Amino acid sequence: MFRNIAINLKEGGVFVSITVPPTETPLDSMNAELEVRPPPEGSGGLYYWLNEFVEDGMYFHVKGHTPVGDVDFDCSHLKKSVYEEAARDAGLKGELRWGKTEVPDRWLKGEGEGGASLEELRTYGDVTNYGVLVVEK
Repeated sequence: MFRNIAINLKEGGVFVSITVPPTETPLDSMNAELEVRPPPEGSGGLYYWLNEFVEDGMYFHVKGHTPVGDVDFDCSHLKKSVYEEAARDAGLKGELRWGKTEVPDRWLKGEGEGGASLEELRTYGDVTNYGVLVVEK
């Protein structure tokens, strides 16, 4: 993935990606998610479970029923360092930084759209569900 990005970015170009939460311990991240946003509501109506451990992370399943349709897929959650090393090896040598998704204030005031409760929305301040990777070529 990162090689493809590096080939297509101009020098000084910036790549922004929404990722799994950046951590060196993916299972701990998933367990924290399950603890703070347990089923049946889960995280935005999504449920996660471990399929198997893989080198440098885990392979897991996501399923959910949402107002806009069903979600059902498998994916990997690798260590943060794996993403960083892959980006560097592909030629993305500029600034690399991680952020986390944030819930807009208006949503925390009950003025947002979507099906998440205020209780669920508040939990994202403590346990993020996604990371934001920004890396420059």
